[in-house]
Amino acid sequence: MAGNKRPNKDQRLRRLLEAGFFPTDLPPPFGSGDFAKYRKHLKAVWPTQSLQQFSSAPEYYSVPRFGRARRRFAIINPINHFKVSFLIADEWVEIKTFLKKSKVSEFKPIFDLEGNRTFFGIDFGLIERKTIELLSKYRSCLKTDISRYYHTIYTHSIPWALYGKEYSKRNLSAPKFLASLGNRLDKVVRQSQQNQTIGIPVGPDTSRVIGEIIGVALEEIISQGLQEFSSRALRYVDDISIGYDERDSIELLLASITKAFSHFELDINLEKTTVVGVGESLAPEWLSPLRSFRISRAENRQQADVEHYFKSALFYSDANPKDRVLVYAIKRSRSFRIDDAVWPYYVGFLLRLCRKDSSCTPYVAQIIIEGNFNRRHLDFGLIKKFLIDTIRFHGGIHNYFEVSWALFIAKALRIKLAKDDLIEVFKAESSVCGLITMDLNSRGLVTGGIDTSYWSSFYSSDGLKSNMWLLVYEATVKGWLPKAAPCFVQAHPLFGPMLKKGISFYDEKRNITKARKELSKQRLHDLVARRIFENVEDYF
Repeated sequence: MAGNKRPNKDQRLRRLLEAGFFPTDLPPPFGSGDFAKYRKHLKAVWPTQSLQQFSSAPEYYSVPRFGRARRRFAIINPINHFKVSFLIADEWVEIKTFLKKSKVSEFKPIFDLEGNRTFFGIDFGLIERKTIELLSKYRSCLKTDISRYYHTIYTHSIPWALYGKEYSKRNLSAPKFLASLGNRLDKVVRQSQQNQTIGIPVGPDTSRVIGEIIGVALEEIISQGLQEFSSRALRYVDDISIGYDERDSIELLLASITKAFSHFELDINLEKTTVVGVGESLAPEWLSPLRSFRISRAENRQQADVEHYFKSALFYSDANPKDRVLVYAIKRSRSFRIDDAVWPYYVGFLLRLCRKDSSCTPYVAQIIIEGNFNRRHLDFGLIKKFLIDTIRFHGGIHNYFEVSWALFIAKALRIKLAKDDLIEVFKAESSVCGLITMDLNSRGLVTGGIDTSYWSSFYSSDGLKSNMWLLVYEATVKGWLPKAAPCFVQAHPLFGPMLKKGISFYDEKRNITKARKELSKQRLHDLVARRIFENVEDYF
């Protein structure tokens, strides 16, 4: 896995389309590799006017965070994602020049040409070390962030960040401003969300770039009110840490930050504004005991060890409700060598943790699906009850992350579901759930068949620019809904060429990645990332 120091425009576009489109939390079948593969062809055949004028609604997919809190991701229309991606890839030199003005940001958007996402991620270990460095220079450190950052960014503030707020307002109709990168970014982002000006989509990697543009501009305003800002501050995305001592006024620090945020019509997150002082541990107390836990190889002790490990995780989770303790515990448990006799007990605990914290579901799915592949014993009755309970409960409150993963597990394990178990799914305004349900039905895994009447109500040309675009288009590709005559997808100036090329966003054969392969790939990727960030000036 080699890093490319200077990817060209086309390589940048390819990565934004294939690795920066869908949110990471979707079940495995969803992908955009075909879309990236035919990028040059689509750009050549799409009618310019149709492309420029196209606007659409995103589909929202909420993912659990902690307690009842959820994070809302956007699955935006591929036409609009192409437009935003093409502009960023094409104007990357200007964007990078602006982002390099930051002296304190730890997010360096360096293109990762082979990883799972467009850009190399943030090294949180490095952030922890730099925070410790701040605390070696200053008595305390003020930490804060922006309340609902991506969801509250004003799209018109994109040119404000690049050129200044007053300049942008004075020159709204000037040809030079209208042709500027900032104004064009503002427009194409709005078109991806029905021309709304409040918020940018969470999920696409293009939004990470736009969020960083705003972040760099925020730094500049904060620094105007604080001396030595660049030597005592640290930022990653919207999280800001500033070192201070008895010579400083915390009121002045907060005033400078609040002023910068309000300049861009953003609000400080008072709930997450804290002070880290001398001698305080930055690592959570639960991490070390779970990370160092070892499972006995002796069969007569292993079950007790599994019980102790997961009960400890449950205790730490209750004591730290905003931390992803159970997710960490399950991911860590993948390295345990569980004997066949203890395996059913282990799986039972996994399902128990999933019921308590549904964000664990993708990792539990990986473990039990891989276990089934390796012919390990599974209590299919127990798993089926868990899936049906999940679908019924979360379907009723529109938590489609949980529903979609339950449907995917049923598909992967070939567990038959009854039509009556899926009543809430048939009413779901969710392409993700709809497509997996149609896939299940095509495999004969739904007793009594499925009800597509609600989803069929979106099956029209207007549906291609609605929040259900993915179901409308993909069901046409797969033949899972009755075809219109003549087929409106085939006749569409933008989706028609995609259909003709057989571009698909749902691969029925795509399954979970085996844990050992995933961990091995991640270790190699981490080594490459470390090398790149040790020589960051060569890459960014």
